[in-house]
Amino acid sequence: MNASDSERIAAIFEQYGCSSVSDWKEADVVIMNTCSIKQSAEDRVVGKARAMSQYKEYNPDLKVVITGCMAPRGDAVAKATGVDVVITIKDLAMLPQKLGMQKPTSDELAQNYFSIAPKYSSPFQVYIPIMTGCDNFCTFCVVPFTRGREYSRPMIDILNEVEIALRNGAREITLLGQNVNSYEFGFVELLKKINALPGDFWVRFVSSNPQDMSTELIDTIATSEKLCNYIHFAVQAGNNRILKRMNRRHTIAQYLALYDRMKEKMPDVGISTDIIVGFPSETDEEFQDTVRLMEQVKYDMAYISKYSARTNTPAWRMKDDVSIDEKKRREEVLTTILKRTAKENAESLVGQTRKVLVEKIGHRGQLVGKDASYRTVSITNTVDESLIGQFVFVTITKSNGLGVDGELVTEFGI
Repeated sequence: MNASDSERIAAIFEQYGCSSVSDWKEADVVIMNTCSIKQSAEDRVVGKARAMSQYKEYNPDLKVVITGCMAPRGDAVAKATGVDVVITIKDLAMLPQKLGMQKPTSDELAQNYFSIAPKYSSPFQVYIPIMTGCDNFCTFCVVPFTRGREYSRPMIDILNEVEIALRNGAREITLLGQNVNSYEFGFVELLKKINALPGDFWVRFVSSNPQDMSTELIDTIATSEKLCNYIHFAVQAGNNRILKRMNRRHTIAQYLALYDRMKEKMPDVGISTDIIVGFPSETDEEFQDTVRLMEQVKYDMAYISKYSARTNTPAWRMKDDVSIDEKKRREEVLTTILKRTAKENAESLVGQTRKVLVEKIGHRGQLVGKDASYRTVSITNTVDESLIGQFVFVTITKSNGLGVDGELVTEFGI
């Protein structure tokens, strides 16, 4: 979401005749698009914003802006950091005016967040928001307080943006939302309409909540040519009591039933998850339920976090009674399981030929991309940079940890 928001910010300022710079010290305006999912992230923003504000001693004309998830705190954030403007994402279109910039004569200036035509950072991988906010109020989460309640974008606007992106060469469309499954106008219908559009492209989406996952959605992914067989399926914990304290509205039995459906319909589906360890009152026995879940599901990726209290969330009033050392231990246990199961999953692909979207030159000097199940694939027998942004076929030769190595077979599409 933050990447997509930043693309819209860039587009707004380009309309006002601005361009980006590589070093913030050379800028006239610095915009910090913030995330506050963890306290540590918010602390880093405050420290960075203070440093930027102090730099005005050398550049008195510098303006510092905070937007994103910290913005709803408004005055408190400005007081703590000395920034010039704090503005919510939904009010982005008004930011240049708040900075005193002269309005261009163009009649095409956007009036709201969703109507801003983004400046995509990649010509072939495009992020398109379909909704924002969340109504679930998980006890550990600040999103309903920072992003607000759920708001769904009209389907026709989404389809128009997808069609424009495809005409401009997009190969991969990722639909974004805090909970895409609860898209007001019918998420399955939206996916079917995008899948029916002409062209050779993939469709992904994040994030999805198990309580809103349906067998219809799973079946649609399994039977649609362009929908990638990858699902981010956030469980958060493997114990029902802890899930209830988190205000997560699924049980482990329900979660596993949906998982079984995914594997039945898409045997090679890629599944990732989010897990919090050390939630208030989580016992070691309850943590072992999460261990067993990890062993059973064999995730391809898991984003494992140590619980940290977020101010004004319901969990903030709970006693944070799991020590930091125990949280670290539990995190290490799950990380060890993840490395093993992801490696086993990757090794099962050896000998297969997979369709891959080439993304970049990786740190090993090889072409790197993703397959449909979102596994990272390194191509070992060519460094032809003209393949970046194109689909190719790759025969998998070995695993390399969480990802795989393979050899280019033949170029596909353009």
